[in-house]
Amino acid sequence: MQRDNIIYWATTLIIFGVMMLGGVMDIVQPEGFAENVASLGYPLYFFTILGVFKIIGSILLVVPKVSMKLKELAYAGFFFDLVYAALSHGAIGEYAKILPPVAFLVILAVSYKYKNKVIS
Repeated sequence: MQRDNIIYWATTLIIFGVMMLGGVMDIVQPEGFAENVASLGYPLYFFTILGVFKIIGSILLVVPKVSMKLKELAYAGFFFDLVYAALSHGAIGEYAKILPPVAFLVILAVSYKYKNKVIS
């Protein structure tokens, strides 16, 4: 049980940090952000909206008294975000940029797997 708890919280906190930081970056859109987004073909406002949802989802994952349905929704949102990030980079030939979203997708899957073992 202790091992499961550590695995769950370690992976969940990694996802929390990555998505929270990504959400802030999507909203703030620092220098060079627009050029990267333009290569993907998405409008800037899309990332502002995505950033807000990343921050909300990150909070939902770590707040203890949040309903399981909302946590499931956050996991699903992060799943789609990471899959589409990998597919978008692959579609324009940026194959080296596929690895980070796939790696975080694996971490997300581990967090999701251990969620039911820890949270009851």
